[in-house]
Amino acid sequence: MKQLLIVTNPALATSAPADGQLGIYTPDDGKYISTIGDKDFVLALGRKDSNAITIPVDVSHLEVRSSAEQKDAESGENPNKYAPATFVGKVNLPADELISNGLDFTVVLTKLGMHFHERNQWTVTTTGSDKIDTQDKLGNELKKQLSQKLDEAQFGLTVAYASGVLTISAKAGDYTEWEVSAGDDLYSIATVENTRAAAPTCDAAYVRQLASMCSQNRGFDNTYADGVSIYPGYPMNVPEGKYTIITLRFSNDRKYGRQLNTETVNQLVHIAVLTANAEAIKTAFGLQ
Repeated sequence: MKQLLIVTNPALATSAPADGQLGIYTPDDGKYISTIGDKDFVLALGRKDSNAITIPVDVSHLEVRSSAEQKDAESGENPNKYAPATFVGKVNLPADELISNGLDFTVVLTKLGMHFHERNQWTVTTTGSDKIDTQDKLGNELKKQLSQKLDEAQFGLTVAYASGVLTISAKAGDYTEWEVSAGDDLYSIATVENTRAAAPTCDAAYVRQLASMCSQNRGFDNTYADGVSIYPGYPMNVPEGKYTIITLRFSNDRKYGRQLNTETVNQLVHIAVLTANAEAIKTAFGLQ
């Protein structure tokens, strides 16, 4: 089971939780607690005009982790590979003496993560000739063709050429994954550099994607198109902001399920709370 609990009321409940509020209580006596210990407990997330979502937790195999926004690296010597970044692709074009008549110079742009039968490549080619016989002429011609093919409003990309380097860049805030490569005769005489895009972690968009991945175990089936809702409460409400995500990994045996054998069922529960308001909940799980 994979569940996401989005906490919008940061105060830890001391009785039946209000809408968006998280509570932790012991299953034997129903007493609400402020920190977990070595005994089983129940997570309860309050809902408006409905019963709370309750998830029993067996502590015998419990692991608790937390994650938060990964910020930009402070220096190039120790870069943070999880920091957000937009795509930048550079093709270092060959020197003038390597640009000969009849050679085909090709640049291929690939959009990563596309589905089968969806277009994922765009290619431009120019051939060496009396008109294309220097690095700058080649660079400007490739830039012209790419700019014509990659409409900025549609693709979110800008193309530039300067000092022998053809650069394709994504707009700020666009984390679509691309890759540029050289083809035909350009393959063996040019070098290519790709800075891969990486979307921010633990922002509202990240939590919405996580909510989509966890939707089925909340009972939201047939959700082919996110945002087209046939269920009350779906898509889940995710306020804007930066989040701390606490992840509980554990296994519940027969005492908390209806299975007729002794098999334990792995459980994964994510608790998302705005980082500015996360102190009480982090303390409850021993993360402070």
